Amino acid sequence: MTIGAILSVYHRDDPAHLFQALWSLCRNQSVPLDEIVGVIEGDISTELSEVVQEFNEIRWIRIPKVLSNQGFGLPEALNVALADLTSDIVLKVDTDDINAQNRIQITKETFEKYPEIGLFGGQIEEWDSIFSKSFGIRSVPLKHVDILNFALKRNPFNGPSVAFRRKQALNLGGFPFVAANEDFAFWCTMLHQGLESTNSDCVLVYMRGGEALVKRRSNRRTLLGELQTLRFIYELGFWNQRTYLIHRIAKTIIRNLPLATNRYIYSLLRTAKPTQQPSEYAAAVFAWNTFSHE
Repeated sequence: MTIGAILSVYHRDDPAHLFQALWSLCRNQSVPLDEIVGVIEGDISTELSEVVQEFNEIRWIRIPKVLSNQGFGLPEALNVALADLTSDIVLKVDTDDINAQNRIQITKETFEKYPEIGLFGGQIEEWDSIFSKSFGIRSVPLKHVDILNFALKRNPFNGPSVAFRRKQALNLGGFPFVAANEDFAFWCTMLHQGLESTNSDCVLVYMRGGEALVKRRSNRRTLLGELQTLRFIYELGFWNQRTYLIHRIAKTIIRNLPLATNRYIYSLLRTAKPTQQPSEYAAAVFAWNTFSHE
């Protein structure tokens, strides 16, 4: 069994965060990946180009800036990477998060032990951008039946931690072209088609989230994209009309609340906060400081 990863880079990525994410994925894992495909969407800065060039173990593909009605190119970029990958298992990688040192190992062991599994994820710890403040753990259910029930209310997977079987994903058409939460739409597509799923109880990714993430999502563009995804899941047949309408009303209300209220709601959905900064982050920062001062 081979395991690979896909990711996308564009002009708004932070060079330091990109380096740290890639370093944690490529050079600080207990078990290495067999291949990695990275897509560069449009023109990027000199600083980002230098980071890209440093990680020559990644097979980079350049595509023009995606021009679409959504103004959002991530699904298309990920599908380009997915089509180029040859590995059996695919890790979805976010370019500003820190991967736990055993993420690949746990993922590979799970797919080897449970050949019926098509979709897999884990827990995430959320931190601020410099990992000085923890916002807690976003806990997701472990068993398939609980994942199906959870998906009626919220995303049952933590996107940055997810892996799936490549052939099954390609057969389903890859990531849907929606303007936000394309991963939720894709997971629901897989679940609706009967793919077995599970989540590890281990933290697989340390995510930059919290207040900055809430602020970034609290705008009309994100709301319209999220409503598009809700509609996609309903038309897929995964939700009934009542569930869809509840989601639509709730999402519209939440995105129009004051930012402080949104932050409070967000905090209620996280469990106990870790007390110690992850060692993977410190190692990635040290590697970045060495690289940036060369």
